Amino acid sequence: MLCLHEHVCPDATVPNKLLPHRLLLLQIPHPPLFNALSAAAPPLVGRFNTQNLSDLAWGCASLGHKDPALFDSIANAALLLAGQCSNHSLADLCWAFATNEHARLDLFAALTPEITANLQDERFGAQWLADTLW
Repeated sequence: MLCLHEHVCPDATVPNKLLPHRLLLLQIPHPPLFNALSAAAPPLVGRFNTQNLSDLAWGCASLGHKDPALFDSIANAALLLAGQCSNHSLADLCWAFATNEHARLDLFAALTPEITANLQDERFGAQWLADTLW
């Protein structure tokens, strides 16, 4: 029997790398597993950091897994951490929500100041902007 807790939280206390991201690397779309993860993840995402949230959203969106309740949970958690997002997490969150056609204008509004601030920083160039808009 598959233990989702071990896959979502490998050390049993702190969410780490998420299985959807690993399955994406193997290019394995497995709807029953993604459905089970979607059911198990919402109560846990409040403990995720921005990397975990963006990895989960990106992995699901990349494999075409659309679950509005899961994406709402990710958005709600990301809203609380919007000021802590790395550039990579910002780009992945924007891309995943756009790809899944999951409109959460409140999330995009919360991420806009971070994106705008990065546009002013010369360390972030055209590639970062392209990744975010992609």
